Amino acid sequence: MIHTNWEVLQLKRKQKDLKGAILFAPYPIFTILCSYLAWHFSGYRMIIFQFWYQVSAVVWVIL
Repeated sequence: MIHTNWEVLQLKRKQKDLKGAILFAPYPIFTILCSYLAWHFSGYRMIIFQFWYQVSAVVWVIL
């Protein structure tokens, strides 16, 4: 089976979109969870924010 360059590019794009969707799907849940924890454990608010920020930076670098 011979693939044209266009078909190969479309396949790679679909794979990248799927990878992004898999990585991005749990991110809003993670953000809500961090917000909830920071609200209820105000003494640890800065530590929770730093953890959230570091994880967010890694997610966006991967995407």
